[in-house]
Amino acid sequence: MRYINEEEITQSIPCVVALGNFDGLHIGHKRLIEEVKRQASLYRVQGAVFSFFPHPAFVLANRKNFQLIYTKEEKIKKIEELGIELYIEYPFTQSFAQIPPEQFIQKILYNQLHSKVVIVGKNFKFGKERKGDIHLLHSLGEKLGFQTLAISPVQIQGEEVSSTRIRQYLAKGEINKANILLGEPYSIMGTVVKGKQLGRTIGFPTVNLIPSSDKLLPDHGVYITYVQWLGQKRPSITSVGSNPTVYGKKTVVESYLLDFEQDLYGESIKVEFLEWLRPEHRFHSLTALMYQIQEDEKRARAYFERSK
Repeated sequence: MRYINEEEITQSIPCVVALGNFDGLHIGHKRLIEEVKRQASLYRVQGAVFSFFPHPAFVLANRKNFQLIYTKEEKIKKIEELGIELYIEYPFTQSFAQIPPEQFIQKILYNQLHSKVVIVGKNFKFGKERKGDIHLLHSLGEKLGFQTLAISPVQIQGEEVSSTRIRQYLAKGEINKANILLGEPYSIMGTVVKGKQLGRTIGFPTVNLIPSSDKLLPDHGVYITYVQWLGQKRPSITSVGSNPTVYGKKTVVESYLLDFEQDLYGESIKVEFLEWLRPEHRFHSLTALMYQIQEDEKRARAYFERSK
């Protein structure tokens, strides 16, 4: 996959392109991307995704404490895994936000991307004051020679799938509901760092990730997870929190891999969240914590046994 993150898009290959923020890459976004691939195959051109970085919410300051369901690095990897040939992460600035939608269509979609088909969500808005919409794309597309397709939102149980709903579920630790909307387990990618190594002293060595400050984490607690390393998924238990038993302050993602003792310091891993186990709790001693983790492990093993 080719990746472009500059204002000047230097490429000459015609394409079918999907426009959007694609925050979360949920099942609605994946439907757009599947349509991109289908149309690209019909037209025999490349399939492209056009998104923005940073997320407009960071620049326009219209949301407080906004965090990303997937970080920039996670998003790039996921879009590549979905089979897209060209991914553009256009620099979003205050000046770019003031560009009239007609100029965006002419300069970027037509002159730079040589679009044959433009695919958007039915409610997609763009350009200065969000005046650009599906009707403008249709109108100018007819004049410039590209087709516009609007994809209706996906609904589950009568409600639209959205990144907002996913955020709400994650904030409450409702990982199963979030995963249904994502179409896959919510995950965190990162490099294993050294922790306090207290887990080793009670028989539960862990691998630690320090998440990006921009990363939206699920509610503090303990979860049943998979840790993916070198293409293999390993059953695990993961704590998201600050380790209150030992007066921790930083939020860490700490995973105990079942039946695994290898040193993973410095390795890149992905933690996939499958099911909520319990809330974060401050125990009166490390011994009490050890007994609780033993119970957590029993429940996790039962879960994986049922999943076979």
